Amino acid sequence: MDVVRDYLPWLLSAITIWMTLLAGNMHRSAWLVGLANQVLWLIWIVAIGAWGLLPLNATLSVVYARNHWRWNTPKRARPGTDARGGIPAGKVKACARCRRG
Repeated sequence: MDVVRDYLPWLLSAITIWMTLLAGNMHRSAWLVGLANQVLWLIWIVAIGAWGLLPLNATLSVVYARNHWRWNTPKRARPGTDARGGIPAGKVKACARCRRG
């Protein structure tokens, strides 16, 4: 248990930094790395008894799963979007250049 308590935070930090760099570079696997990291965070939270971090862990897991889905699902396949590439239905406005033809 001491190994988890003492050394896992170093690994968690490295993975979090790596995931953030991947997301900044718009790498399609960034959010999956984040999700895997949340599993490790959960192990650390349980091992240490840092129960106050559970809401953060759960929230980030949901956000990372959502972001992964949004980044890797074609815009036309998403509910609530139109065929013009993800603009919410009913809110499509042509830009000035498009109106001029």
